[in-house]
Amino acid sequence: MALIDSYTEAYVSTSYNHTDIDRHTVQTFQLPAGTDYYLTSAKLYLKYTTGNSFNYAFVLFATNGGTLGDTMRPTGSALETSSSAAGSTLSTSYALKELNFAGTTVLYGGTAYAIGAKLTSYTSGTMNVGIEGSEGEHAGRCCYSSTGTSWGAYGTEDMAFYVYGTAVSAAGSVKKTVPTALIATTTGVNNTQ
Repeated sequence: MALIDSYTEAYVSTSYNHTDIDRHTVQTFQLPAGTDYYLTSAKLYLKYTTGNSFNYAFVLFATNGGTLGDTMRPTGSALETSSSAAGSTLSTSYALKELNFAGTTVLYGGTAYAIGAKLTSYTSGTMNVGIEGSEGEHAGRCCYSSTGTSWGAYGTEDMAFYVYGTAVSAAGSVKKTVPTALIATTTGVNNTQ
């Protein structure tokens, strides 16, 4: 299993707060050209406040082909949703939480995606997804949605995240085809991190 991309939790200073099943917080990122990966897991920096009667999961989206770190947004339905976990697995202090994906969705080299979190069920409480407030050092950008279909983006802020996968050439999984329309061609990429 390899670390595909990440942004450190060291700069987290604020959060996007989830109090219903429609809210999403994601980070856009782009794979280096030349290697495809099966998505296996991700880690996000999470905590809860005012209760934890909910379940949560991580989600992967294709992107719209905009400029990474600027106009790029998630698009369409989620390509994959991870296993879910109970809010009781979170603490009132931030911690990295890892959830697994099926290991069959291919992330294509040179292609941009968005990964993040959502609630899968909700009774009460708040899940806080850690984002940094001003550093903006990742090439991608933190995006958010209150509907799961219409997306906004924070000015220069990034979500703490770690994405892991197994190189396709080294994996024994069955390849899952991603619809061509959802595979974005990214232009104007800022590779400075």
